[in-house]
Amino acid sequence: MNLQERHQAFLGMIETGGIPFEYYKPFAPPQFACTQPVRLMDIGYKDASLGDIVPDFLDNSLRPRPEVPRWGALQYVLRGEMRFIDHGKERIVASGQAALFAVPSETAYYDPLDSNAQWFFITFCGSTAMGVVDEVVAKNGNILEGLEHSRLVPMAARLFAMASAHAVPNLFSFSAALYDILMELAAEVLSYRKNYPEPIAHALELMDHEFGDSTLSLESLAARVGLSKYYFARMFKDSLGESPGVYLQEKRMQTAMDLLLRTNQPVKEIQYLCGFSSYSYFLTVFRKFYGMPPGAVRSQ
Repeated sequence: MNLQERHQAFLGMIETGGIPFEYYKPFAPPQFACTQPVRLMDIGYKDASLGDIVPDFLDNSLRPRPEVPRWGALQYVLRGEMRFIDHGKERIVASGQAALFAVPSETAYYDPLDSNAQWFFITFCGSTAMGVVDEVVAKNGNILEGLEHSRLVPMAARLFAMASAHAVPNLFSFSAALYDILMELAAEVLSYRKNYPEPIAHALELMDHEFGDSTLSLESLAARVGLSKYYFARMFKDSLGESPGVYLQEKRMQTAMDLLLRTNQPVKEIQYLCGFSSYSYFLTVFRKFYGMPPGAVRSQ
């Protein structure tokens, strides 16, 4: 699927979700104090051909919400071109590119250069969310490229569909979906995998996306990247300094902790989501990894 087809799929998904194609007023969850690692502030979609474009919609001279000292914005251009100002220098954000930035900062996202431009935006806050923004911007800059083969656009479309389907929004669900988008963004943009041999890069992608599969193992990973399990294990450790099993367990434990902190999902459900078929084994690994049982995390 090429870039144009992906964008059409996005528009189709949000249309199916009930979002009208007009100057779209942002969907905004109720006001809240930003105390969680990842929180959605609002999302929206705009079509410049329909007029009513606010030139300085996300100009950083605008004061952030008083209860949020700092927040992030992701602007993705579906069609046409937009202007982005960074430290007084104008840059162009073209179709298939995105701008990621923090507010307040020395940046601004201005009116479209193309009267037929279309774009969507997501604004968010929270310590984990802003950590992703800071790391991506520090290593890559504010303009994000090479996203045409990522899962970012369909993941964002599902977030839009969630917004239109919930009269009373479930903030935990939105936070989980937004977290997935930010992690996908970081994985695609930071490009740390480019420093690894192709089989290891492929294995890392598989583990990052399929860690919830309880059947994922050294043998299955080696087979999928086309290596013997012994050669794969040695190449992996040479590249990352740890075994595939340790990397996968760390990924599962980090996800389990994140779900415990930012959702109300039952522990047994989190166990399955993180790829553990045995509840007792999950408890044993979690306690060994964090020095406490999962239940104690929420009681603190």
